[in-house]
Amino acid sequence: MKIIPLSRDNITEATKLIEKIFGSKPSDFDSPRKWIPASLNPKSENSKKIYSKEKVKFLKYYVGIESGEVIGTTGIYTKTNEKDTAWLAWYCVDSKYRGKGYGNILIDFVINKARKMKKN
Repeated sequence: MKIIPLSRDNITEATKLIEKIFGSKPSDFDSPRKWIPASLNPKSENSKKIYSKEKVKFLKYYVGIESGEVIGTTGIYTKTNEKDTAWLAWYCVDSKYRGKGYGNILIDFVINKARKMKKN
């Protein structure tokens, strides 16, 4: 599996996977349809409002790709009021690919990102 940053090229596939696994609805406060696009353009006025309301300082998503298909997602975010902490965001693996170690690869990836940021 290759892990790459979320992009405009894979945003639709990643969002559909998250909604399928978590049953998320667009009206949910943490809807991927709100947060995922906001992460790609954090300086837009809409993103600034979303980040401010939830006290998000930094947010980045990644996708796991296997055979050209998004098979998993993970993300990391920090909050303005929590100096030493990083949070896991929208971590999932498509049910067809579970039990093959892909989840471990994704979680290790994001843990290493948090360590590089010197976060717990």
